[in-house]
Amino acid sequence: MALWAIFAAPLIMSVDLRNMDSEATKILLNKNVIAVNQDPLGKQGVRIYKDTSIQTFRRELKDGNMAVAILRTSKGPTPARLDRSLKDLGLSAAVSYDCYETFQGKFIGSLSPDDEVTVWLNPAGGTYLMTCHPNPKPNARTNV
Repeated sequence: MALWAIFAAPLIMSVDLRNMDSEATKILLNKNVIAVNQDPLGKQGVRIYKDTSIQTFRRELKDGNMAVAILRTSKGPTPARLDRSLKDLGLSAAVSYDCYETFQGKFIGSLSPDDEVTVWLNPAGGTYLMTCHPNPKPNARTNV
């Protein structure tokens, strides 16, 4: 769902929606993720980083908002840790950003472009989706 949202793609499901379990339904109906996919600016996301096990994508949204998706492409026995500054993720235009984990809507913090975000990705194809809103006010520091 994270990549679907970043790429602004139509979602086609080949399953009987009446018989999906509640967890799958919850993911498919997530309003935050749908909002990223349906953003009125209409720009498709782009890959900004790739190595042997991690790919990172960024999508420009309306009003200077940004979405970032991180995908683990290799399997491993343990979760993978990724530390990146907002600047490394292509977020440097604002003084700070109010960042949220998109699926749960959890507030990560008000971060400056030099602040790092730490993401843990599941061993088998884990994804992470973050949405950041520009904040013209000075950075109100919080722990991430």
